Amino acid sequence: MNNKLINDLLIKSILPFFITQSKVLKKDYIKYMLTIDATNLFNEHLKLEIRALKNIRTNLKKKMKGAPSDEIMRLHEDIVTIRNVLRKFDIFQRAIQYSSKIDTLNIQICSTTQASFTWRMWFDMFCEIAKLDTEPWRKELLAKALAIESFKCGSIGLNTLEIISTIEKEMFYSFGNTLDIAISINDELLIPNISAYSQITSLILPNSNLNEFNNTMINMTDLGLIKNYNYLMAYHQPNNQYIFSYGNETYFFDSDKQLCIENAFSLTTLGKKLASLYERKANDLGKIIFKTLVEDLSFR
Repeated sequence: MNNKLINDLLIKSILPFFITQSKVLKKDYIKYMLTIDATNLFNEHLKLEIRALKNIRTNLKKKMKGAPSDEIMRLHEDIVTIRNVLRKFDIFQRAIQYSSKIDTLNIQICSTTQASFTWRMWFDMFCEIAKLDTEPWRKELLAKALAIESFKCGSIGLNTLEIISTIEKEMFYSFGNTLDIAISINDELLIPNISAYSQITSLILPNSNLNEFNNTMINMTDLGLIKNYNYLMAYHQPNNQYIFSYGNETYFFDSDKQLCIENAFSLTTLGKKLASLYERKANDLGKIIFKTLVEDLSFR
């Protein structure tokens, strides 16, 4: 099979994503390309190409029957190429679904230089990962990453892509459970005094003991996702106000001083980028931690 056909199909399918990277095009046109109508059209286009590729793959498999050994090897290579492209297209389709949820009014278009270097380097690495036979949860992460990076190159980054491709399922879900109990202080996530809550062990690592939990937190630190402070300093807003929130609850605390929270975990830059791909869910333990923190602040 002609590899140029595969490349042409790939380029046509990623064109709408490249459009968002171009500073030359008018902003109104970029917004149009990201509307529901445009993404639906793009999705239909992908479906047609997927159907065509599957038909080609079926025909190639038929040709393999009774073919010479060298011809079988060539046909097999073509089938593998199609398989890899179909895997990428599958993630492209998932990315389209997520792109409609991104705030297109706050798009920050990359410069032409960034688009030709940062984006291309990121997308090359993305395609290498996307063609692999990955688990459904990892495909979802890749799709979200593509949707976000397409709007603003550098917002996900190469390091985050590498983590997505290598992190183990148990570790990612442990990281997600950690995010589920994290409290937002002036839009920064932190987990205060984890060791004071015995319930957290079973939440983060089911059927685990405290040592296993501590090892998990160490592993997250080693991966560069979280960092631990003996004393974490939180800074107030310009109006001397701290805004604490968890789930649907919000607490305002006025003070012109820095708050010092003991033994707190917070997210690194890498952790924040990976966290942007995870949808946090409030739970009872998080509410207990939030309530305890608020009550402690009330006495200061």
